[in-house]
Amino acid sequence: MSKPASSPVPRQARELAQARSLAAGGDAMIEVAIALLILHRTHSPAALGLVLSMPWWAGIVSHLTSTAWIDRVSRRLILIWGDILRAVIVLAIAIIPSLVGDTIGYFLLFGVAALYNSAFQAMTPVLSGSHLKGMISLIQQWESLASAAAYIIVSVGFVKSNTIPWIFALAAVLFIFSALRIGTISVDKTSWQPHEDPSAMATSTQQQYREAFIAFQANRTLSLLTVVSFFGAALVFGANVLTAPAMHRVWHQPTARYGWALLAIAIGQWLGGRIIGTPKVQQLTSKGRIIIGFSGLSVAFFALGTWHFIAIAMVILVAAGTANAVASRAISEWIQTYTPKHLLGRVMSLRGLFLISGAGLGTLLAGVVANHFGVITTFYSWAVLGGLIVSATILIPFHHVTESSTSQRAFK
Repeated sequence: MSKPASSPVPRQARELAQARSLAAGGDAMIEVAIALLILHRTHSPAALGLVLSMPWWAGIVSHLTSTAWIDRVSRRLILIWGDILRAVIVLAIAIIPSLVGDTIGYFLLFGVAALYNSAFQAMTPVLSGSHLKGMISLIQQWESLASAAAYIIVSVGFVKSNTIPWIFALAAVLFIFSALRIGTISVDKTSWQPHEDPSAMATSTQQQYREAFIAFQANRTLSLLTVVSFFGAALVFGANVLTAPAMHRVWHQPTARYGWALLAIAIGQWLGGRIIGTPKVQQLTSKGRIIIGFSGLSVAFFALGTWHFIAIAMVILVAAGTANAVASRAISEWIQTYTPKHLLGRVMSLRGLFLISGAGLGTLLAGVVANHFGVITTFYSWAVLGGLIVSATILIPFHHVTESSTSQRAFK
């Protein structure tokens, strides 16, 4: 088996990754600030799970509506305006600080972020070309570093001042810089367009949806991986909810140190980015990497339910972050590789619909289960869910269809 290419990721792809990292830093700041504020006011994991699940429903609406037009307009336009709108929303949160305002703002923020992420994932294989694996590794590393820095800044700032308006203002600045970076990427204008030939673009909303659904029907692996993504999102985002109450109830630390857990996960995701960029890991099949990743998550959740020392828990969370990076990036890479460019925006949007639905269900369910049965029992339950995902992945046949066969089915 030949080794993956070792040549560097193209300049324009690295610039796109830089912009995404800036936006990821802003997202991470808001994620921690919202969670700390809710726990500070309610002291209830169920309330935390409920509030943190609400933004995902905005994403459902975003994905459902954007599928009709995301492959009709310039993806650069979507990315720039996505950053600008998020900056406006977080500034509004900073000006009107309240639990209701924070919740509504977070809700709207994720609606925009869902559209942004679909456009970004659609552009990643276009700008990276034959270096997609290297680009995915780079994105994972840079996003994780940006998130880690944000977690440190927010955790320290929240503990000292117990206020968050400045955090949202700083996040807005990061979104603006991300928009500026995207605007300065020097690449042929047609690269940002879903279709190289505009006359081949589907014009009606019905046809846009039809082509998107046919892409899933024509590729069984794509459909099954999307189902796996649904349960994987429930697993990961539900676990994020558990780490906040676990900080106090299981690891006997101040709840404000919730940022420690997220920092440990971010470090693990950075390590995952480094690992998936190595030749040995890149030579593994996508299926193998997905199985390894979810197996690692399952073991990590079992360990979190068993060992309750804070130092050990942080090490386990690092391992969990690494496992999540390996699994999630393997799924994304497979889809980005075997989906035609002109359908990728819609495919990612519909897949995002499943991701957001799973994440919303997972956050809500984790909070409720932890509230009634305890955090430790919930960690064990999540370990079982991880094992079921691994078993399902083993049964998935990995194959792909050609672009021409998908197009032929679209016009039958």
